Amino acid sequence: MIDNIEKKDCTGCKMCADVCPTDAIEYQEDNEGFWYPVVDYDKCIKCGKCTNMCPSLNENRIEQKDEAKVYRAWSRNEKARISSTSGGIFYEIGLWFINNGGVIAGCTYTDDYKGAKHILIDDIEGLNKVKGSKYFQSDTSGIYKKVKEKLESGIKVLFCGTPCQMAAMQSYLNKNYDNLYYMDFICRSINSPRAFKEYLNELENEYGSKVVEVQLKNKKYGWQSLASRVKFANGK
Repeated sequence: MIDNIEKKDCTGCKMCADVCPTDAIEYQEDNEGFWYPVVDYDKCIKCGKCTNMCPSLNENRIEQKDEAKVYRAWSRNEKARISSTSGGIFYEIGLWFINNGGVIAGCTYTDDYKGAKHILIDDIEGLNKVKGSKYFQSDTSGIYKKVKEKLESGIKVLFCGTPCQMAAMQSYLNKNYDNLYYMDFICRSINSPRAFKEYLNELENEYGSKVVEVQLKNKKYGWQSLASRVKFANGK
């Protein structure tokens, strides 16, 4: 079963749990804080879906494209551009989807800013939550099922995430949908969720207050500073 996959091959996309018909798969952190699948063999019916649909174990399931059209662009909305990680293009495309009755599957911080998870949003408030990169692993539990439900009801969906999450979505659906749009990025791998959580814990201890806002690649000191801005409840 999927818990036999080598850790070097597992991306922690969590698709195997969504595809399991008996909910026999959950996830545990390894010693570095990354998620790894664990199978409950009392529930497992050995159907093989978890291994047969895993994009890392079955690369032939993913559509390959040899050519790409390349564009460069940025948002003309200065507020959106400055508050984004880069040029604000995700915000502009997301805004189009919302204004045209679509939904976005994107990554938001958890309430304490010490984790990240994928959610579905359909308004500006939600778009501001999923705007901006989070440089550690996002929890995608259940997002594949939710996206499929929207697609089956005829709603346009913009699915944004890492390339391995895109591959997982393609494998889970097992067919093309005209109302599904993928948006990923060039990825250099992700950081441990545990490492990021411990980093914020250290800052809270240092400043004596809870974190209430995090922005990575903050532009206060220019576009090349790669600075992180963390705001605390005490105003620091």
